Amino acid sequence: MAFSIASANEINQYIGKTGTLVVDLRDEDSFRKAHIATAINIPYEEFENNKYKLNGYSTIIIYCDRGNTSLLIAKEYNNKGPLVLTLGGGFNRNKAKFVIDGME
Repeated sequence: MAFSIASANEINQYIGKTGTLVVDLRDEDSFRKAHIATAINIPYEEFENNKYKLNGYSTIIIYCDRGNTSLLIAKEYNNKGPLVLTLGGGFNRNKAKFVIDGME
């Protein structure tokens, strides 16, 4: 399947469903402060060594601060199997539209 840039409303339809993984590419401090509920943190700099964690999922949602970094990762997964969604505009612009975990 291909990747797609998705709105927060579209992504919310997948969160919490079986076979869906949510990946936050931001640094650990940003993740600790606030992140989409159910997300795991794989900072962009560590992604290459941790991408095995994406195996076995039918839908992967990837996001970062503004959407640029997650778009790069999503393009890498184009036509590799799972549906990959990247959050258009990133976390900073959309965080009010999600259930958030963290200390913020």
